[in-house]
Amino acid sequence: MAARKKYLFSRIADVSLFTAFLLIARTTGRAEFSGIAQWMHTWHGSLPACLQIATGLIVLCAILKSGIFPLHGWLIQVMESPTQVSALL
Repeated sequence: MAARKKYLFSRIADVSLFTAFLLIARTTGRAEFSGIAQWMHTWHGSLPACLQIATGLIVLCAILKSGIFPLHGWLIQVMESPTQVSALL
C-alpha cells in the first residue's frame, strides 16, 4: 500500500511538472531556460494566467517530490515499509 501511495504521488508530481513545462513553452514560445528568461525580461505588465498556473504546478511538484508538510504522510509510511519499498523512494 505504501509503494502504491508513493507511486501515485510521484506520478502526480511528474504530470504537474510536465504540464507546467507545456504551459510555459506554449505561452513563451520557447523551451530553453535562456529563451524563457529573455522573454520574461522583455515582458511588461502582469503575469499571464497560464504562467501563474505553471508556477503553482511547479510548486506542487516540489512539495510532492520532497515530502513537505502537509503532503508528507506518504513519506512516513514508505520509510516504515520493507527495504524494497524504501528502495523505491
